[in-house]
Amino acid sequence: MVNANMQHDAQPVAVLAKRPYPFDSVVGYEEKPPGAAYPRGPRKVRQLGTIEWNWGPMHERVRPYYLHRARRHWALWTKVPDEWGKPHWMPLGYVPLAQATEREAAVHLVADSLRFEKDHTSLDQFDAVTSAIHLPLSYWDRIRDTVWPAQTVPPSEESFPFAARLPVPPGEERRVVAVAAALHDPAFRWEETDHSDARSRVRSLESIAQDTVAAILGDPGAMRLLAFLGDHLKGLRSGSGMTLPQAEYTVTAEGGVTFNSEDGGARAISVALELSFALPWYYERKWTPEADQRLRAYLARPGYVIPKGTGTREAASSMAAVYMALTGKLASRPPHCMSYVIGRWIELIQDEIPQEVRDDTTWRDLLPLAAGTGREREYQRLAVVVEWTWETVLPTLERVADKYDLGTVWRHALTDRSVRAATAGARVVQGTALATLGDDFSPARDDVDDLWNLCDAAKAARETAVASSESEFAPAKDIQGCVDAAVKAATAASRTGVPWQALEPVAVLQEMIDA
Repeated sequence: MVNANMQHDAQPVAVLAKRPYPFDSVVGYEEKPPGAAYPRGPRKVRQLGTIEWNWGPMHERVRPYYLHRARRHWALWTKVPDEWGKPHWMPLGYVPLAQATEREAAVHLVADSLRFEKDHTSLDQFDAVTSAIHLPLSYWDRIRDTVWPAQTVPPSEESFPFAARLPVPPGEERRVVAVAAALHDPAFRWEETDHSDARSRVRSLESIAQDTVAAILGDPGAMRLLAFLGDHLKGLRSGSGMTLPQAEYTVTAEGGVTFNSEDGGARAISVALELSFALPWYYERKWTPEADQRLRAYLARPGYVIPKGTGTREAASSMAAVYMALTGKLASRPPHCMSYVIGRWIELIQDEIPQEVRDDTTWRDLLPLAAGTGREREYQRLAVVVEWTWETVLPTLERVADKYDLGTVWRHALTDRSVRAATAGARVVQGTALATLGDDFSPARDDVDDLWNLCDAAKAARETAVASSESEFAPAKDIQGCVDAAVKAATAASRTGVPWQALEPVAVLQEMIDA
């Protein structure tokens, strides 16, 4: 937590509206002063405007700002996209209501929030004001000049050695090294946007070996990677020029690629970070035969046991093994060449199913098939999850519902499958739980009580009904919630004693792949 008033009292603010005193602002991502809690975001906001940073192709940030008058505070909010592009609220700063007017709170909370990012993330000044709504354009200009005051003498670039390991898929190391060497050759003119003469520019390279030049020219994959990385690196500028630092790329004994720069300084860090972002994005777009072979070999290693969570490079989880075989990076998330429904389901269900199911050859054989499923048939695959929840998972809990005289309500919800029926059923189950277990549910959680598990399943049934109530599924809105609810219901059923074999998680994965 950062008290912006205490940290930045010495900053020049003459160009802004007079800063009130006191002005005890608290800024920072997800930082909150005592008494500020808005888990569902603000109800009513006033949009202040939108600013934009543009560092190059496919590398930009658009940030809208909103002011919210809460009970005790003025609150500054923004919206940021999740993996599917769906915006969600994020708080950026607060100041007590009594310390500022609406205009003062808007101006100085935005300035304090941007100054916080500048100090903690080295954020440079924004490039454009794309909309000035409640705050006029002149105010945004003053905020920019206050947070990033003009420098009369440009600061000298610090020089220091820097090294980093780049995420590269096994077998792609030498191609990446050759392409990176070409990009660092000044004769390549990598800042040019036209790729039509890329071959002639590669032929003119002199600082790298000619056999490397020949290898790039004779490899269509290397030429595609050259164009892709060139587009990404165009956003990295040094003063008015477009130069890359001197660097050396080497293949390590373990098979990875290291980036070394003796005097690149901050530019070297920027290049390594950009490549660490761009390389996985490039490779995760398409499931290749080479990636399929790498994954199958990894899963077939003697003594390998699939762990829960993400795992390590030596023992990765189901999803992490797929992502690592494709990109060389250890991460537990579905790549873009994979169905998000299938990937999210594997990611969650693999932590719930027994170890013997997770390590069975049937489960392992399905992972390479799931990796290249693509995202063109997400609605059909989500329909498989919904049907599995209603037809296979929830009926197993009828005996628990009958035990607490809730069988009629439970069966009605299973038959109707509407949001209204599922919501009514969840409320009845929860009311019975409150009357039976009392207000404190913690003991029931610890004891894995059947009634509490029935509550979990009832809430999951309602979430599934809500997510599947649209005529067509909208991935950004429904997929994650629907899959998460289905897994919650299955987990609740298993805790009541239903064997996972009866829930058939492997068969569900096979059906989604076949869709």
